[in-house]
Amino acid sequence: MPWFWTDQYQHRFEVAGRPDQGTAEVQRCGPDGRPYLSLHLRDERLVGAIGLDRPRDVRAASQLIRTQAPVSADVLGDPSIDLRKAAVPA
Repeated sequence: MPWFWTDQYQHRFEVAGRPDQGTAEVQRCGPDGRPYLSLHLRDERLVGAIGLDRPRDVRAASQLIRTQAPVSADVLGDPSIDLRKAAVPA
């Protein structure tokens, strides 16, 4: 799975998977509207994530990308739900 990161001044930018292959995008923001996480889905599977200052969430998204577990866009969009628990039960 592709993974890229860079530190720019006080910020960390990360890309996991292949966001360009997604057909739907879900965005998550922190309580203050920052930091930013963009999750990219195709056929209810996470295919990519782009994060700004969200290393834990990008790691959790990477696991969902690797396992290709089904995920709901509504669950991914809810910042109160831990991404490590976002997979739809089989």
